[in-house]
Amino acid sequence: GHTVGHALEAVTGYQRFVHGEAVAVGMVAAARLAVRLGYLTPAEVERMAALLSRTGLPQAVPPNIIPEALLEAMHRDKKVARGRLTFVLPEAIGRVRIVQGVPEGEVRAVLEG
Repeated sequence: GHTVGHALEAVTGYQRFVHGEAVAVGMVAAARLAVRLGYLTPAEVERMAALLSRTGLPQAVPPNIIPEALLEAMHRDKKVARGRLTFVLPEAIGRVRIVQGVPEGEVRAVLEG
């Protein structure tokens, strides 16, 4: 959740979310991206979202945040290699995979909801 979370913090000037809130939003975004890429089932995303909901943490990118601004911030992430986005994506709760070269269109689709 840190790739989206850090971008969310940067785009909002580090004023709107505490770090854990931004990472929670990023965790759900990463899980939805993992579904789009075939690494995770929708049921697992719903389970994760339900667990986060019980903590009161936010789970969605606010509608007033422009996806392109988040993508631009993500390109400044330390995991970007040769201009290609890299994400740590869940394969199951508690198990992840590093995915390099994630298509921006897939990321944009997740950010747009």
